[in-house]
Amino acid sequence: MNVLQLQYPGPQDGHLKQLLEIKEGAVHFRMGTVFLPKGARLPADGMKANPEHEISMVTEGRIKAITQDGERIVGKGEVVQFAPGEMQAGEVLEDCKIVWVLLGK
Repeated sequence: MNVLQLQYPGPQDGHLKQLLEIKEGAVHFRMGTVFLPKGARLPADGMKANPEHEISMVTEGRIKAITQDGERIVGKGEVVQFAPGEMQAGEVLEDCKIVWVLLGK
């Protein structure tokens, strides 16, 4: 058993903090947290895509999730999933804390 304390990044960490990584066979699993201040945009310009499945659980605040198919406000208690290669961006509407999971090969 491995028990981790849910911690959010401080100024020295940048905006991402990886808490866990598992590589076993064809599975690559990463989990961490992010703190995004109101007014931030990720990426700063344009859109980005991860090669892995991305699951983001908003624990505080609100963010506008943007994809090529549209946009949606995601807030506390909601989970958003992006497919591998799905172009995305985010505009932070309120200070936001998110727990993220990346699952790939």
